[in-house]
Amino acid sequence: MPGKSSYLYSHVVPDSGGDTVWASATAVHDSLPRSFQLLLEELEAIHSFEHSGWPQYFAAQADGEAQYRKARNDHPPVVHPVVRTHPVTGRKLVYVNPNFTDRIKGLPRQESDALLSLLFARFQRPEFQARLRWQKNTLAIWDNRATIHYAVSDPGVQHRLLHRVTFGEEQAF
Repeated sequence: MPGKSSYLYSHVVPDSGGDTVWASATAVHDSLPRSFQLLLEELEAIHSFEHSGWPQYFAAQADGEAQYRKARNDHPPVVHPVVRTHPVTGRKLVYVNPNFTDRIKGLPRQESDALLSLLFARFQRPEFQARLRWQKNTLAIWDNRATIHYAVSDPGVQHRLLHRVTFGEEQAF
């Protein structure tokens, strides 16, 4: 479950590359045909950290197997509606993420993968995105409930050091 908001502060930035992109889950929802929005409202998705890059991260650590077992125990897969209503704005949003959403509950894997691919491709549309070119001492603040984000993997990206603080919730909204 994502926190309410995150803050990312840049200490070391590369001369070029390493930008961060945010995409609006609300804009993605609003761009879909009404009949498709209604279909999505009936679905739930299974989210798992095992679908992310964390297993590979743990594998590279000296005590990675123990860290991985602990993380798996502390963060079991969870089920969330595919469409949620933002608790502050009251607007609907598509609540899936290519880093954590493993599958659509109740659908065969092939159909689930096809549906998620369609939704994830929507998040890639430039009109739903904001891109930040980092400078030293830049502070970015965003609503984690209504966006997804990723670091752009530019070829030859140099070292960057960012510090992140996320404010969580006791339960999903």
